[in-house]
Amino acid sequence: MEQEFRVPAIHEQSERKLWLKQDYKDEITREEAVQLALKVLSKMMDSPSLTSDKLELAEVFLSAAGKGKYQVCFADALSNLLVKSGVSQPPAA
Repeated sequence: MEQEFRVPAIHEQSERKLWLKQDYKDEITREEAVQLALKVLSKMMDSPSLTSDKLELAEVFLSAAGKGKYQVCFADALSNLLVKSGVSQPPAA
């Protein structure tokens, strides 16, 4: 009975690795990494389009001085990132 649950999880994990392998590169910028994460997340969710009311984003990164930083992405900025990443439609005008 346990194996029934493991097989889909292994399959999903290998799919995510494939999605990441296709677009990941060693010289990836922070902005590109966020966009890649949003693309993979959108493929994993059961929603046709991600929106800032369904998602929160925070980044942990090193500053230019080498210090650890934590930054929360607010709803407006997140909406723009989702559109830029191609996982959401721009708001209707």
